[in-house]
Amino acid sequence: MFIVLYEIRIIRMYEFTMYFYEFRAISLFYVHCSLPTAHCLLLTAYCLLLTAYCLLPTVYWFYY
Repeated sequence: MFIVLYEIRIIRMYEFTMYFYEFRAISLFYVHCSLPTAHCLLLTAYCLLLTAYCLLPTVYWFYY
């Protein structure tokens, strides 16, 4: 019973971390988009990559 609860706690912490990083990526994107276009595009690519990286484990976890 303890082990199961502990595993659930780890999964919850992991999900929270993912959502935190995703939120950070999105907020970074909105803050920096007032800067020059080239920098904005570079950061957009970075943010999309980071968001994809954050969502990938969730998709993997749901389907496998």
